[in-house]
Amino acid sequence: MTSRIHILDDSLISKIAAGEVIERPSSIVKELVENAVDAQATHIHVDIQQGGRRSITLLDDGFGMTQDEVLLALKRHATSKISTLEDLYNIQTLGFRGEALPSIASVSMMTLMTRAREPSQVTGTRVDIEGGRVLKVGDCASAEGTKIVVENVFFNTPARLKFLKSPETEFSHIDTVVEQMALAHPEIGFQLTHNGKKTLSCPLRQDLRQRIHSLYGALIVDQCLSVTGENQGFKMSGLVGRPSLHHGSARNLFFFVNGRAVKDRTLHHAVLTAYETLLMRGRYPEVFLFLELPTDQVDVNVHPAKLEVRFAQSTHVHRFVVETLKRHLQNQGGISVRMVGDPSAAWGDPRGGTPSVAPSFQQPLLGDERGRTPMTPLKIVGQIHETYLLCELPDKLIFVDQHAAHERIGFEALKRQYEAKKILSQRLLVPEIFELKPSLAEILRYYLEDLRRWGLDIDSYGDHAFAIKAVPLLLEDTRHVELVQDLVESMASYELLQPLEKRWNEVLETMACHRQVRAGDLLSPQEIWALLEEMKKTPRAMTCPHGRPVIVEVMFEEVERWFKRKK
Repeated sequence: MTSRIHILDDSLISKIAAGEVIERPSSIVKELVENAVDAQATHIHVDIQQGGRRSITLLDDGFGMTQDEVLLALKRHATSKISTLEDLYNIQTLGFRGEALPSIASVSMMTLMTRAREPSQVTGTRVDIEGGRVLKVGDCASAEGTKIVVENVFFNTPARLKFLKSPETEFSHIDTVVEQMALAHPEIGFQLTHNGKKTLSCPLRQDLRQRIHSLYGALIVDQCLSVTGENQGFKMSGLVGRPSLHHGSARNLFFFVNGRAVKDRTLHHAVLTAYETLLMRGRYPEVFLFLELPTDQVDVNVHPAKLEVRFAQSTHVHRFVVETLKRHLQNQGGISVRMVGDPSAAWGDPRGGTPSVAPSFQQPLLGDERGRTPMTPLKIVGQIHETYLLCELPDKLIFVDQHAAHERIGFEALKRQYEAKKILSQRLLVPEIFELKPSLAEILRYYLEDLRRWGLDIDSYGDHAFAIKAVPLLLEDTRHVELVQDLVESMASYELLQPLEKRWNEVLETMACHRQVRAGDLLSPQEIWALLEEMKKTPRAMTCPHGRPVIVEVMFEEVERWFKRKK
C-alpha cells in the first residue's frame, strides 16, 4: 500500500516558511533593516520601486560578510546571533531566528553584494539567487557593508502576489516600518526613497526629540512631554503628547521594548488608561514609549515576524506604565465638570420671553411612539459637564449630547450638498500650513483632486508639507488641520486606495465630527437655543452618524424612585 504521508521537498518547505515571515514587501524591508542594525550600520538607505512590487534595495555600511558567511546565511536557521538554548532567553539583537534571508530569497529574485569590515577583505562577494536557488557566486567591487536588491517579489507564489494592494498602500506600510526603525535607533542615519523621490531623511547621531522632529516636524515635538521612570529594574523613557494633541485612530501609538518596535495590548491599554480622563472617547494620543526590561522578563520569540512580545510580569508592566504616565500628565488638565447657569435666571428666552423654552420636536422620544409633537414645549434647565444639555418636560428629563447632536446636523447638511453635487466652500484668508508623516503625505497627495470636489482645497507645499486654502463652508470654524489629519488617517485604513465617492458616508461622518460644538464646550443660552432649533429641522436626529444616541430621557417617576418617593 502506498503511503499517503510523505516528506515535502525543500523548495516547498522554504515557501511555507517564507509565508510566515514575508507577508508583503514591508516584511522584507523590516527584516533587511533589522539585519543592518544588528550589523552595526551607521547609515541605512532603502530604495523602493512601485511600492516594493518591482524592487527593494537596501544599502548599509555595517560589518558585512565574507563569501563563506554569505553562503551559510542563505541556509535556513543559520545565524550569528544565538548559539545555545540559554541565548534564546537572553536575546540582545533584533534578528535571531536565521529565517530572513532564505525566506526572502525563496520568493524573489535577489542579488546580494557584501564586503566584510576586515583588512584582509579587499574585494566583495556577489551572489545571485532566484526562487531560493543560487545561480551565481563570485567576487565583485564593493564598499564595506552590504547591498541587497530584491526584485519581482512573489513571482513564484501567484496566490500571494494577487493579495498585494496598490503601490501606494504597500509603500505606506514600508514607510511605517522605516519610521519605526528610525525612531528606535536615532543614532543611525536613515534614508528612504520611493520611485526616485526622497520621502524620509534622518541624519545620524540624533536624540529622540531631534529624530521625531526630523520625521514629523516641530508641530508634534512642541506638543510632547518627556517622560522617564524606573521601578524594580524596569525603565521607561520617551515622549508623549499633551491632551491637546490627539488623533482619530491609534496609528500614532509607538511602543519599543529593548529597542524593538512591538504591538502589545498591555501597553496599548495602559496608555489609554493613563489618558482616560484627558481625552474624548474615540480620540488617541501621540505616544513614543520606550521600555527597557531585563531580557529574561520579555519573550520576543512569540511570532516569526517578531512583532509581538510576551511579558513575564504583564500586570507589573501595565501598572508601571500607567503610574509613570499619570505622574507626568497630572498637570495637563482635562475636561472640567461644571453645572452651568441658574435655571431660574440665566436661561431666559434669548428672543425676549421670560420662560426658558425650546421649540417643539417631531421626534419619538419627545412625543408619543408615532412621533407626534408634544403639547408642552421643552424647557431648558442647563448644561452638565459642558457636554450634555439638560431639558425638562412635565413628565420627564431630557439629556441631549451636544456634540452628537451637532454632528448629526452637520452630517445631514453636508449630505444634502453632496447629493446636489455642490459642497459649498470658503476660501481662507491665510492658508494653513501643516506637515504629515511621509506615509500619510503620499496618501494625501493621491486624494488631493478628490478632496477639492468635497470642498477641501489643499496644495502640496514641500516634501511632506501642505497648505489648506479652502474648506467646506459648514466647517469654516473647525480645526482644519485636525480635520485633514483625521481624514487621511481614515484613508490610510482603506485596504485599497479608491475614489472617495465609494466611501462618501465615512468621509461625511469624519467631516461632521469636526463641526465646532464639542464635548467640553461651554454654550450660551442663545447657542443652546439655536442647536435645538436645528435639531427640530434635522432628520434622524435621535442618533449621531456613528449610531450613538443623541437624546436620552429619564421619566420623573424613575427620579422619584431614586429618592424613595415612589415604589
